[in-house]
Amino acid sequence: MLLVSTDIPAPSGILVQLIGTSSVTLAWESPDNISTFELTYYDTAATKTSTITTNDTAIEVEDLCPGTEYTFTLVSISDNEKRSVGVEVTACTRPVPPENFKVEGVSTTSVTLIWDASGCEENKFHVVCSHNGKIIQEEIKESRTVVFRDLIPGKKYSFHITKVLPNGNRSKEAVTYAQTKTNIQSLLHDLGLEQYYPNKLSLSDVLQIDKRSVTDEPAMSLSSLPWLFLKKLMMVNVTARSVKYSSDEIEDLQSLDLYNDTLDFLNDQNSSVNPLDIVTALFLCADGFLQQEMVSKMSMCQFSVPLLIPKCDTQQCMYMLWAMRDIVKKFRPHSLLDSKGFVEDRIVHSGFPLVSFVRLGDCSISKSQILNKLLSNPQQYHDTFVHHDMDCGDIPRKISNGLVEMGWYLPCGNKNIDVFPEPVAVANLRGDIQTFETQYSFLCQTSTAVFVFFDNLDTNYKLLTNQHAKAQFFLVGNVQSKKIDLEQLKRTASEMSLKKNNIILKNNQNDANFVKNLHSVVNHIINNHGKKACLEEMDTIAHELGIQVDEDIQDCQKAKNNAHVLTTNIKETLQFKKDQLPLQGQIWKDLA
Repeated sequence: MLLVSTDIPAPSGILVQLIGTSSVTLAWESPDNISTFELTYYDTAATKTSTITTNDTAIEVEDLCPGTEYTFTLVSISDNEKRSVGVEVTACTRPVPPENFKVEGVSTTSVTLIWDASGCEENKFHVVCSHNGKIIQEEIKESRTVVFRDLIPGKKYSFHITKVLPNGNRSKEAVTYAQTKTNIQSLLHDLGLEQYYPNKLSLSDVLQIDKRSVTDEPAMSLSSLPWLFLKKLMMVNVTARSVKYSSDEIEDLQSLDLYNDTLDFLNDQNSSVNPLDIVTALFLCADGFLQQEMVSKMSMCQFSVPLLIPKCDTQQCMYMLWAMRDIVKKFRPHSLLDSKGFVEDRIVHSGFPLVSFVRLGDCSISKSQILNKLLSNPQQYHDTFVHHDMDCGDIPRKISNGLVEMGWYLPCGNKNIDVFPEPVAVANLRGDIQTFETQYSFLCQTSTAVFVFFDNLDTNYKLLTNQHAKAQFFLVGNVQSKKIDLEQLKRTASEMSLKKNNIILKNNQNDANFVKNLHSVVNHIINNHGKKACLEEMDTIAHELGIQVDEDIQDCQKAKNNAHVLTTNIKETLQFKKDQLPLQGQIWKDLA
């Protein structure tokens, strides 16, 4: 047995040189004439002894447990086997970084992470979410999973995780990366349209005869909704926008425990899609020919049609001129009543007063619902625009904000039922003009009048005056709203040089009286303002604002040039038919 002697010099300057997950390297200064040392180390679980018979003054102690604190005692041993007083040092091995740190799930605004944890220590995990080197969120977790929410769609994030011991020691970082889905990616995945984006869905795909097209089975999933919409639309079914799928909700309700189960599922809106999102998704997936067919059929159903389609998750949009070239309308304005004449022309060639309706901030008045009532005669109400009270119209929009829809009111020549005596085009911008300034600028420069719905102008009124607008402005507010500031309204009206007639307020009146007031204003605009908008000429303004035009693609330009070459020599259509198609002229009429 070795004896402890104060005459034997102890090692000096002992220090921890390096710490790993399963090893600790110690170094010290050797006293004179001492070449043998004994090292003892222990933790709370076990004690081990190591004897060194070397002239080296450093040692790497291996096979330690990660994340564990050890006490090391070092003594000198003389040639006559006497030992010095021990010197101590404490060190804690580093924790093992979490293993298999990976992304479990990604949505538009959240990322779910999971990992494995090994080692013989109790620990927590510090997880950090960063974007462009800036910490966005951080969490301390004891479990093996974490969900970061409220992220921005379409952004790439880095995630860093370290294991944290009770004494504050940390492991090395493990890192992984994930990019949140864009709104369009998420919706196309839910609707089963990923393979058709962009512009890969053709008319032949829609007209293909299969089991889905010849049966009337209800939609059973989100991926069935676009095809059900297209099927009804091709049949010119006015219920095409009322598409939703049936689930096992009834069976679920039968097994519901009213006392113990939560009722959150009754408010779950993730299982439905706003009709405008379905329409926008299909136009983004459809090729030019299908877009034309869809617009033509939507016009026959008296639905509003897309004028500006938002390029989702960007600030860009597309002017849908080519898509509307197939629309032909026939109407009889009251100015032709005496002659009993009528007008029939392609809608893109016709010039109508354009009245646009937009929203600034939040608004307690349903703009689209008011528009529908404005365009409907008392005998027959029709939903030209999708609104909150329609099937799934209350579902939050994911990709259709920024959409500008257009509808037309075309008189039939009957004074008893015509809402307006002359034709008028109506545009409706979905979303806040603060977010979609390009679309708003386009409408300001092409419209005869712009009606701005608002609850609180605040400082946002400056946006109304910065558009170099050629249109006449009307401010439409709800006095019953608690947010409205009448003094701010007066200041805004003064700065915009608006007259009293340009301010329309809904007081303690029902929608019928409010719509009647709005109708008289629009009717006055139609009768007293000569400015008219022609869709074919509006592409110039679109180009000036950086808006893409669907006809700008090379294939469309080539087709237009070829058509021009073929028709350039045709001056009189009737005479051309007689000259070139003689057997289909008078002879054909006689045979018929």
